[in-house]
Amino acid sequence: MAEHPDTPLDALLALRGLLPRPSQRLAATAVRLAGELVRRQRGLAELDPDVQLPELAFSLNLLSNRLGEVGRWEEGLTAVREAVAIRRELAAADPGTHLPDLAVSLNNLSVRLGEVGRWEEGLTAAQEAVAIRQELAAADPGHRADLAVSLNNLSNRLGRLGRRREGLAAVQEAVAIRRELAATDPDQYRSALATSLINLSNRLGELGRQREGLAVVQEAVGICRALAGTNPDAYLPDLAIAVNNLSVDLSELGLQEQALAAAQEAVAIRRLLAEANPGAHLPDLATSLGNLSVDLGRAERWEESLTVAQEAVAACRTLAAANPDAHLADLAQVLNNLSGTLGELGRREEGLAAIREASEYYRALAGANPGAHLADLAMSLCNLANRLGEVGRRKEGLAAIREAADHYRVLAEAEPDVHLADFALSLNNLAVDLGGLGHRQEALTAIQEALAIRRALARAEPDLHRRAVEQSLEVARWLDGLP
Repeated sequence: MAEHPDTPLDALLALRGLLPRPSQRLAATAVRLAGELVRRQRGLAELDPDVQLPELAFSLNLLSNRLGEVGRWEEGLTAVREAVAIRRELAAADPGTHLPDLAVSLNNLSVRLGEVGRWEEGLTAAQEAVAIRQELAAADPGHRADLAVSLNNLSNRLGRLGRRREGLAAVQEAVAIRRELAATDPDQYRSALATSLINLSNRLGELGRQREGLAVVQEAVGICRALAGTNPDAYLPDLAIAVNNLSVDLSELGLQEQALAAAQEAVAIRRLLAEANPGAHLPDLATSLGNLSVDLGRAERWEESLTVAQEAVAACRTLAAANPDAHLADLAQVLNNLSGTLGELGRREEGLAAIREASEYYRALAGANPGAHLADLAMSLCNLANRLGEVGRRKEGLAAIREAADHYRVLAEAEPDVHLADFALSLNNLAVDLGGLGHRQEALTAIQEALAIRRALARAEPDLHRRAVEQSLEVARWLDGLP
């Protein structure tokens, strides 16, 4: 029906109204319908631009969203760019009528830019959308729901660029607005509230506030589970996001059995989604596979961890080959996970090769955007030092762990809540490598600093950091016994 030339335009518009929310089952139909509407309205806009250009812009914006839902992000970007151009011209002539629509398209432009890894451009578009909607909401509180949409998106862009505290502030405002709206109209706004809660848990986790993040994401999971129970076609992707984030927070807090169960659920859902729509859901499946491999490793189920990590790496290689800007960091992360699993299984040279590759990617990413990736580089250098040590290349390992500790010192000075534990770990490992190479005095200095940090962390959260203190005490006793 959507592409039949005899179908009246009014019928197509009516059909469009029946597909308001993303549908996994009808995604391809929704793309065809939006594309046909653009084709028809483009012709009408040539004949009567004053009436039809706003309609064409609306359909281009819709087409962009529909293309994004099936993973055709570059095409979606092209469509929304045209929508923005039309709406910017319309808003210049009549801001009272068209400025809200321009903000809609700018928000979607930011999302499409993020999907193709153009984070800085995406941030610029998101900031403009927020600025417009703040002005609109100040004049008319009816625009607050739209403002929350753009604040939520702005938070994601800021978080991706390593501007975590700004991202936290943005999503906290979005949650406050959406919680108020959901209290008065839960059917309309509960899903949006869950989306912002998921993003709030991300920002809190990035800032080392996992306990707060856990409470937030548990609320999001509860909402998403209820929604998916009544309409799985629409809400299963949201449930998968929430459960995936739940697994990460649980794992960070040492609740391994619960984390593993959540990671397995996230993979199961995303595998179903990716089988039906790989273009849209393969990146998410790869992310959840990476998390599951870590949780299996922490449960010492190394062979299973290896199988899952290898699948994650294969998926990320495919994605990064097609779009390195969007997916190179994901590939580096799963290679890092794979390296650790290979090392545990005694496959040390393969583990070394994997972490070398990951470190190279992270070095390039950190060079372009240190705020987002310097911590990733430091983490990969710690693991590179471990793999080098396992194959007897201690001097190279020492150089890697020195660099890691230097990076973590800078990071911990800027954001101690986020990076102090990792800094202490790097100092601990540095002390081991220094001691092994006969640099006892320097090693003692490093382990004393590590101990001081870990003891302070353990006083605040003993369950999380007690074992780390014990490890550093063991290293200190070993160093004391060296000549």
